[in-house]
Amino acid sequence: MNRLDRAYAMVPVIECRGLCVDSCGPVIPSTAEAERIARRHHTEVDFNRTTYSCTLLKDGQCSIYADRPLLCRLWGVVPKMPCVFGCSPIRGMMSAKDEHKAWKLVYAE
Repeated sequence: MNRLDRAYAMVPVIECRGLCVDSCGPVIPSTAEAERIARRHHTEVDFNRTTYSCTLLKDGQCSIYADRPLLCRLWGVVPKMPCVFGCSPIRGMMSAKDEHKAWKLVYAE
């Protein structure tokens, strides 16, 4: 399992109701994430500079959901980024220690 997959596996599963699409804004993926997205989806993570919304949203859904960057995955599962719509992780919030480990795995060059 590579670094990205190990980091992503650490992130708790959230019972998402899909109400947060208006929160999908500027995200800067790691080099490894950007390369994976480009390779698998033939696109890049970017944002609309007028609305600051993610350009990968299609019909109110993330078009690269399975390969979304770590920052997107952490929404609603870490205490400092709670879901404002009440969605919560199935087995509880991610610990700060595990969050730090995931960041290191994703952004270590």
